[in-house]
Amino acid sequence: IKDRSIRRAVSISFEITVPADTSVRADSGSGSVTVTDIAAPVNADTGSGSIKLTNISGEVTADTGSGSIVAEGVAGGFHGDTGSGSITLSQTAPGDVVADTGSGSIKVTGIVGALRADAGSGAISVQGEQVGDWILDSGSGSISVTLPDDAAFNLDAESRSGGIRVAEHFAFDGTTSKKHMKGTVNGGGPRLRIDTGSGGIRVN
Repeated sequence: IKDRSIRRAVSISFEITVPADTSVRADSGSGSVTVTDIAAPVNADTGSGSIKLTNISGEVTADTGSGSIVAEGVAGGFHGDTGSGSITLSQTAPGDVVADTGSGSIKVTGIVGALRADAGSGAISVQGEQVGDWILDSGSGSISVTLPDDAAFNLDAESRSGGIRVAEHFAFDGTTSKKHMKGTVNGGGPRLRIDTGSGGIRVN
C-alpha cells in the first residue's frame, strides 16, 4: 500500500493451527497474543498488548511491555512479565513461578513449586503448596497467601503501612510487632518472605 494514511489504518491478524505437541514462539510488536491447547513449551511476547494462554502442558514464558497476562491451565513452570497490567495464573501441575508487573495485580492459584511475585503497585494473591522459597513483594498493595493447614515454613513478613495477620490454626513461634513478623510456622520449612510498602498481609 503506497498511501501512508491508508497504510496506518491497516492491521493484520494471524490465526495459525499446529499439532498439539509443537513448541510455540509467538512474537508481536503491537497486538494481543492468544495460544490454546499446546502440549509443549510456549513463549509469547508482545511490545504492547494482552497475552492469553489456555491449557498449556509445558514451560511458559509470557512478556508484554503493556498489557495483561492471563494463563489458565498451565501444567509446568511459568515466567510472566508485564510493564503495566495484571497477571493471572492457574497452574495444574508442579513448576516454579515468576510473576513480575510494574503496575497491576498478581493472582496465582494451584501453584506447587517455588515462587517469586513482584508488583510495583498492586495487590498479590497466592494459593498453593510451597515447594521451595516464596518471595512476594509489592510496592503498594495488600498481599494474601493461602496454604494447606499443615504447611510448615519460615515466615518473614513486613508491612510498613498495614497490619499482618496469620491464621490461628498455624503454630507460629517467633517475634511479632505491628509491622513485622518473623519466625517458624508448624516447625519451619521453606522461606516465605512477604513485603509490602503499603497494605495488609494475610496468611491463611
